[in-house]
Amino acid sequence: MLSTNNAEHTLVRNDTHIGIELHGWKVLVAQKNILKSDEIDRWTEELNMKVLPEMIFGNNYLRLDNAASNFSIVFNTFDALKQVDSKAVLPKVFHSEHWLKSKAESLHTSEIEQVPYEYDWTFTTAYRGSLSGQLSCSSTSDQFDFELLKRPDPILFFHELVLYEDELGDNGVTMLSAKVRVMPRCVLVLLRFWLRIDQVSFRAHETRFFHRFGSDHCLREYQERSAPYSAVVSLLGGAPDPAQLLDANVVVPLLPVHLCQMEKITLAKPG
Repeated sequence: MLSTNNAEHTLVRNDTHIGIELHGWKVLVAQKNILKSDEIDRWTEELNMKVLPEMIFGNNYLRLDNAASNFSIVFNTFDALKQVDSKAVLPKVFHSEHWLKSKAESLHTSEIEQVPYEYDWTFTTAYRGSLSGQLSCSSTSDQFDFELLKRPDPILFFHELVLYEDELGDNGVTMLSAKVRVMPRCVLVLLRFWLRIDQVSFRAHETRFFHRFGSDHCLREYQERSAPYSAVVSLLGGAPDPAQLLDANVVVPLLPVHLCQMEKITLAKPG
């Protein structure tokens, strides 16, 4: 059994990454500027998408590696956008005429009425991270070690980064972000897709990745939540502070869970 009482670790900081190494794991974060116009053109073609989000941090990613088991999981923008469903049924925005006009202008087309049906303008993704290496995945009833997560252990490394974001023509926001927290005994990742369409609805898709150092597996939980805008307003008392409706950390816990899946990722034995 690996001893986690002595959390010897090395912080990583260079021109390309920041992160931490401990217990045979590397947790690395790359955070850079938004894509340039030529990169956006290439991505649009490769992803076969009509339009990409306004702000694409395509060179950002979060990566966890375990060399002994030849395992890695990466949370990156390109793979997330690959899972945007172009045939999704789209909600109507509150100021739909203004939104359609702004999008039509960005596409340089007069066929305004056709714009919203050609792609998912909310950029909703069911992305859960990109796995590679020697591993096996299976559904499980296992749960995270919440007692461990509640311990007042020091946070050795924490970082949050945005993968993409769009303000939906001033009708709300859609965003994919990731954050990681590394403690002496475990690591926890939250990947959150967050959608707010003003006066219409809220939606959140969340992936949590958990590993207790020294164990032979990881757990990955995926949840989908949503609710009408008016329902959340009611839950917040009927006349909430507008800032509350802008805060995903306030709204997401109020949204009912429509889908919850837990996976056990068993790592290959070293050697």
